[in-house]
Amino acid sequence: REKDVLLTSAIVAISSCLPNVIFYYDRRKYFANLYGMISAPAASGKGVMNKARPIISPIHKKLMQDSLANMSKLKK
Repeated sequence: REKDVLLTSAIVAISSCLPNVIFYYDRRKYFANLYGMISAPAASGKGVMNKARPIISPIHKKLMQDSLANMSKLKK
């Protein structure tokens, strides 16, 4: 069960790193962003979701650095 929770949360976290991925199906526009919700009783292993955070941490740091660099350029 914990592996399922980790896989689900990792897929949802990775989908947040794909903001410009768009595909068309039946003349409709779809995006790759996913949302996940895991509902379970206390002490059932939901804490393993936190292990998905390091997967996207390097991407987050890079985006933050780029954003701060762009802000400093705008201020100049």
